[in-house]
Amino acid sequence: MSTPVSALVTPEALLRLAGPNSFERGEEYAELARAVHLSASRLAHLFRAETGLSPRRFAERQRLERAKQLLELTSLPVNAVAREAGFESQFHFATRFRASTGTTPSAYRAARRSDLLCEPASRPVQGAALAARERRAN
Repeated sequence: MSTPVSALVTPEALLRLAGPNSFERGEEYAELARAVHLSASRLAHLFRAETGLSPRRFAERQRLERAKQLLELTSLPVNAVAREAGFESQFHFATRFRASTGTTPSAYRAARRSDLLCEPASRPVQGAALAARERRAN
């Protein structure tokens, strides 16, 4: 018995095959559907059944997650984060980011950085030192 096509067409496999911006342009999406021997509408149906999202929304969500990582972990300017995450326009990126998170990319970065600064990084060391003191006292 052969493996069903839908089992081979996972969202992650499609993104690896097509790239993060492929679902933005209809022609590339149609080419991708032909590459996996499906009609564009059937591919979209299978994709939505698997992820709960349209291919375009799934790809956008992946790009926004990448942008969040870049905002948290790098000092890249917002326009560079937008490009690096696969958005062609900083304005479009900021609009979609705000729609998704409820905040601007700059405010998101500032909030995440202040959260990191407020977390006591030395808590495990303090806990270990306290345990060592207690052992010595006994």
